Amino acid sequence: MKRILGLLLVLILNNPIIHSKQFSLTNTSLASTIIVSGKWEIYDGDEQSIKKYLDSAESLDPIEGIYSVSDKTYNHYGVLTSTKDNWVKLAIIKDLKKPERGLIQIAIESDKKYPKFAITGEFSKLNDYNYSSKQYYLYEKPDNVSFELNPITKTLSCVMSSLLRNTKRSYIKISSSNTGVDDEGNKWSSSGSCFAISTDGYFATNFHVVKKAKKLDITLFQGSEKKTYSAKTILKDVSNDIAIIKIEDSTFKAFDSIPYSLGDVKNVGEKVFTIGYPKFNVMGSNIKYSEGNISAMTGLKDDIRYYQISVPVTHGNSGGPLFTYNGLIVGITSTIYRGDQTENVAYAIKSFYLNGLIRMMSSKEPEVVTNKTNGKEYKEGDVVNLYQKYIGLIKVINEDK
Repeated sequence: MKRILGLLLVLILNNPIIHSKQFSLTNTSLASTIIVSGKWEIYDGDEQSIKKYLDSAESLDPIEGIYSVSDKTYNHYGVLTSTKDNWVKLAIIKDLKKPERGLIQIAIESDKKYPKFAITGEFSKLNDYNYSSKQYYLYEKPDNVSFELNPITKTLSCVMSSLLRNTKRSYIKISSSNTGVDDEGNKWSSSGSCFAISTDGYFATNFHVVKKAKKLDITLFQGSEKKTYSAKTILKDVSNDIAIIKIEDSTFKAFDSIPYSLGDVKNVGEKVFTIGYPKFNVMGSNIKYSEGNISAMTGLKDDIRYYQISVPVTHGNSGGPLFTYNGLIVGITSTIYRGDQTENVAYAIKSFYLNGLIRMMSSKEPEVVTNKTNGKEYKEGDVVNLYQKYIGLIKVINEDK
């Protein structure tokens, strides 16, 4: 009997007609060993064109964007048996050529299961937070899967079941349109965070936030009051990704003082936090607080300019301050690295390099340099109220490409 079954399996795997037409592979079969052929529908575009669409569309469905996909697989006893992180990078966008298909899923980068830019699924909206989806495979019928959208994190999730296992699949959004409309109806191109370095309207941020700015605004939230001011770039340090910008608006009233100063950390493990405006257009205008630790005293490939941090950050946090709890700004939240063999890792440019740029401003040093902290340790619940009015939301309208 075993010999007959073995001969039958050899026949199936070596007969291309049976393999592609009559024999349906399931998620628990030999699907992972299939060599992808050219039978996929390929999206007519590239990653740049997808990003251009996301930035230029008048309106987007909440799930449109670029995602990293991770799986957690459980056996029928509910025990976690395997984890597969960031195994495919994909986009979900409206199908402009076939509008009746709704939203399509496009593989941008994969672990060889899909060819580049293959259309691997479609989505239909059921209500604000739920979608039905067809997930395509090369030699199988599509799976009908229900997805749920988390309205806060913008994560899509589903459960894919078989007789022997359940796989919880998470789509984690890593890029979406960062555009919006300002109070005057002007469409802005991107956003970021910044922090005051003087009482008279000078702020620090990342250079990449303001690199292409044609118009630059800083919005400050002081309690329930929100005010937006015009600003311009004063100094830039391109190699270290730092810029100093200044509010140039007669309605701006100077701060009484700056309650923090520049400093550094001495040891790995020190607790730090950031305050800023991540993904302002989707996560809202309230300031966001994130806490973590110094993971390493150097950055990617031991770059001494950076700290590696465990603080959860995302787009929009760029340019925000990295604080210790005794009133020191030790860095500028700067970059997120998403590598093939690592999870998302965040970095902050050390304040030493900001100090160097500040010293080029004028003979008068801003208060963030001359201030001395009293060494007082503040509690987590106090720091947002203490610092938030000095942390700005940057909105940028880029130069025409």
